[in-house]
Amino acid sequence: MRRIMRCAAAVSVVAVLFIGCDGVPTKPTGSGTQPAEQRFSARDSRAIAGADESPLGRSGVAALSVASPGALIVQQAEKYVGSSSPERCDCKTFVRKVVLEASNGRVSLPATSSNSYEWNLPSFGVKLFATKNSWSPHPIYGIDRGDVIQMLSSRTGLHTLIVKANMGSYFTIVEANYKSCAITDTRSKAFSDFLAEMTGWTAYRVAW
Repeated sequence: MRRIMRCAAAVSVVAVLFIGCDGVPTKPTGSGTQPAEQRFSARDSRAIAGADESPLGRSGVAALSVASPGALIVQQAEKYVGSSSPERCDCKTFVRKVVLEASNGRVSLPATSSNSYEWNLPSFGVKLFATKNSWSPHPIYGIDRGDVIQMLSSRTGLHTLIVKANMGSYFTIVEANYKSCAITDTRSKAFSDFLAEMTGWTAYRVAW
């Protein structure tokens, strides 16, 4: 009889162990918030692979949880879409606010130069990516998520915006005060139209 009881007990323990392994783990509970779902651009992919633009550099697996500066800039900008933020009426002030917040105060965009569509460089964390000038280091087609463009349009005048995404033949935009006192993310611009319309422009890439 004792022998039968011992065997039954052993079977019970084995059964409990198997049930524990097969169980689906539950999400931890607590006051912590879960990170928002992210959509990644080409620059984000390079950051995940360990590119220099990642705040963790070439740290391998650790970089998987870190979005690129460009993605963080767009994420921060979109928090203000449709809001009553005072910056909704000033495109340049809005961009400077977003970059400062997205970088946790590490990058402050400098003052604009006399032509009103370029920033005074060099500035920590900000580099000129492309410009209308012939010595431009890159073409406008290479802009990426979170890049900042200052421009002088032949139709609408001066404007500053944040690139939401590069879609190949056009790019999408997050901006303030474009034709109205509002922060929006619904507009897009074909590269061909951009080049035909702009009499002056500069594109900047922010990193930290």
